[in-house]
Amino acid sequence: MPQRQDLRFSHSERNTVPSYQIDSQTQWRYFSMMLLALNVIWIATLSWFSNIFEMHYDQPMVFLWMCALSMTFFFALWQLNHSTPAEKKTAFFQQQHWLVILMWVSLINTGLLYETGGGINPLIHLLLFPLALGMFFLELRAFAILGALTIGLFVALNYFYVPIHSLKVTSLQAFFAWHLKGSMWVFILLVLLLAMVIMPLRFRLQQQQKILQTQQNQALQSEYALSIGTMASASLHQLSTPLNTITLLQDLLQHEVKSEMGKEYLATMAEQLKVCTSALQNLRQHAESAQNTGHQASFAHFAKSLEHEFLLIQPKGKLTQTFSPSESVISTAQIINDMSFKLALLNLLDNAARYSLNFVLINWSLQGENLLIEITDMGGGIANLNLQHFGMAPSNEYDGTGMGVFLSRTIIERLGGKISFENMKAAANSNEVTGLKVSIAMPNFILYD
Repeated sequence: MPQRQDLRFSHSERNTVPSYQIDSQTQWRYFSMMLLALNVIWIATLSWFSNIFEMHYDQPMVFLWMCALSMTFFFALWQLNHSTPAEKKTAFFQQQHWLVILMWVSLINTGLLYETGGGINPLIHLLLFPLALGMFFLELRAFAILGALTIGLFVALNYFYVPIHSLKVTSLQAFFAWHLKGSMWVFILLVLLLAMVIMPLRFRLQQQQKILQTQQNQALQSEYALSIGTMASASLHQLSTPLNTITLLQDLLQHEVKSEMGKEYLATMAEQLKVCTSALQNLRQHAESAQNTGHQASFAHFAKSLEHEFLLIQPKGKLTQTFSPSESVISTAQIINDMSFKLALLNLLDNAARYSLNFVLINWSLQGENLLIEITDMGGGIANLNLQHFGMAPSNEYDGTGMGVFLSRTIIERLGGKISFENMKAAANSNEVTGLKVSIAMPNFILYD
């Protein structure tokens, strides 16, 4: 049988959340996309200048700058295919690294613009490309350096450039028409390309933010549950001594009390002491068993023991269990024997029995290694406004503190599962009855012999 990994989180794991940043692989991917777009735009524009407008410029120098741009693109592709997410680089080196690369791309654009008219070339707006990526790749100080360089290059190109001459653009009016038309097309291309680059980055960052917030909430819930468990362990130790003392006094009083009524009181007291002692023993056993996770137990035995423990806490309750697989499949199934998971189910079953003592249904569904559980009662349900947030925090509503449901949700989510609540209606004795259905999904929680 394959071995299962321990499903519990250590204290350090609960406090570990993903950093809110773009990984190296994604950075090189979008950088390659930007370089590909620059290569296509420059090749198309230079062909347009030469073939349509018959413009003359220093072709050898333009060719050298285009080679530099193409080599940078192939270098980015090489980095994309050979870099790994586990790069061991310091944050400062990453910032310095990307600042130099983006500055290099800005200088290549500047060289091409210098040879093709400088500020009068509509492609001068391409200087914004590296700056746009720098907004996501760089920290404030590095971005400020890149921004200052971009402004300086833009200003310089308006004073220093190689004039270009065209055989077809011979008048000032024709020149302005060419410049405005070119600027319009460059603006449209910039909007489209920036949208293609920036929007996926923004969506990715939003997804990371959601994951970060979810894991932070789970970490807070786990820390809260840990503090509750610590308090329970301390209370267990503190209650053991006075219970032992009362038990000793009860034995001594049996020899002192002579009346029949007094003996009945002592008998009642002895029964209650046995209940308290048994409860403390069970709590101690659960605490010890919780330290040993990762082993398996028979699924059929787990379901029977769950029903037995439910009847101990709700002697008058009626629990019905249904199974979607056949008995032969259930007999070979093994479940991860985590005592905290059983405690979570018992809390939910106890909560259901409080409002629907005569009807509590638990349906087990085994789908491969996934375990799906539905707990249904006919206790009236809860307000729809509270369904989404039910159990996310202790509540003093519904005739209790709400601690049981809160702990159940915390345990299930800690083990990698999901829990949801849904009001439902059913017909019973020609009357429509409202109840609550709890749906639990535990992925990779079942094994087979």
